[in-house]
Amino acid sequence: VIMGGGRKYMYPRDTPDVEYPSDPKANGTRLDGRNLVKEWKEMKKGKNAHYIWNREQLKSLDLSKVDHLMALFEHSDLQYELERNKLTDPSLEEMVTAAIRILSKNPKGFFLLVEGLAPFLSDVDMKPFTSILYGNGPGYIVQNGERSNISNNDFLDNNYLAQSAVPLRHETHGGEDVAIFAKGPMAHLFHSVHEQNYIPHVMAYAACIGQNKEHCAAMQSGPCGNGAGVPEGVGAILLILLPLLSCV
Repeated sequence: VIMGGGRKYMYPRDTPDVEYPSDPKANGTRLDGRNLVKEWKEMKKGKNAHYIWNREQLKSLDLSKVDHLMALFEHSDLQYELERNKLTDPSLEEMVTAAIRILSKNPKGFFLLVEGLAPFLSDVDMKPFTSILYGNGPGYIVQNGERSNISNNDFLDNNYLAQSAVPLRHETHGGEDVAIFAKGPMAHLFHSVHEQNYIPHVMAYAACIGQNKEHCAAMQSGPCGNGAGVPEGVGAILLILLPLLSCV
């Protein structure tokens, strides 16, 4: 009995997925051209074997007459329970129940492995780790020749020291958001925290470099002759006074 996700890893590259045929990310990925689902079906021919890919098919099976089952319910990883499509994807409980009903028919017993991968422990040292880890800094701590166990750390402490992978007296970069501001023409485009890829585009726009230069002629026609002008055709007195005040 095999149940889970990963359909795209069973089919040749660019094979459309049965559930998401219009999504190229769900297409098959195998470079050896093998169709493992087809091979499995042929290998299990005449052995009460079934291949399914949705909850409806699972519910319709007479499990008392099933000896072999391959069920791949997603093209990649299975959805989390909160995000699961309850019409097409079975719950973990439903999958385990079906597996036990099939396997329990074996008079010699069975071995069932149920795994839900949401790791909290490292596979290397079996100790917990934080979701975010500094690349370097003073948080590299070794106890008895091993990485320290963070289970008892007070993460709300004002002086909490985050773990780092490489020991240094000071980290080379922080992980906190940094606000960015500016002064002068187009300074209104820099007003708080921005994604890094936003900044060069706005710098180019403000400096009239590259594309999107339509605003540049209006900027250069300001009353001060220093690029502090306003767009042509603006008649509001307040908007005219602002660049004039900037000349003082």
